[in-house]
Amino acid sequence: MTNKNDAKQRYAARLASITRSLERLSKASAENFSVAPENANWGDVTFAHDIDEKLKEICDSVFKEGEFAR
Repeated sequence: MTNKNDAKQRYAARLASITRSLERLSKASAENFSVAPENANWGDVTFAHDIDEKLKEICDSVFKEGEFAR
């Protein structure tokens, strides 16, 4: 049973880590990732694009959409 308990504990730890990351990302997004929109440059556009693409991949994986669709 140790393996089952270890798995439960590690899963709970990962969920807690995901929650913390989502909270941090939500705060950063609310603050425009520290970029005033009127001062955005092409580097900021690329940075936002990269974040958007990575989040879309995660969402596709979680919700079985896009390349992860069954």
